[in-house]
Amino acid sequence: MVDKKIVVGVVALALLLGSAEAAEKMHVEVVETSAMITLGQAPFITVFAKVILPDGSHASLICGDRPSDNHCAKIDPISPEKMPVDSTTCSTLGKQTTCVTTNLGSYEAQRKGNELTIRAPNGKLKFRIIGSW
Repeated sequence: MVDKKIVVGVVALALLLGSAEAAEKMHVEVVETSAMITLGQAPFITVFAKVILPDGSHASLICGDRPSDNHCAKIDPISPEKMPVDSTTCSTLGKQTTCVTTNLGSYEAQRKGNELTIRAPNGKLKFRIIGSW
């Protein structure tokens, strides 16, 4: 009888811990995505995005600013053929080029704490929520 209680307790604990780690699935509206490319001896790219979360919150995202950032890229449009010609603009200042794309639409995403993974045509892209806009 005691063994059954221990087994039930262990299973309940495993389920509780598993649900605490589970990511929340949702759809987000990608209002803007941009990539800042800096050339030099060690060129690097930093990617930003502005999204609207399901509750209406406006979240600013970033990836590429840490060496540990994997799966980081500018979000590709789901239907590039339907995007207005002027939806992407680029500007260069010195060794830094920034390209901004606006109004990309709705994307499937998963949130785990302040980490947001967006499913885009170019893969599962992992961002950190750094604030609001």
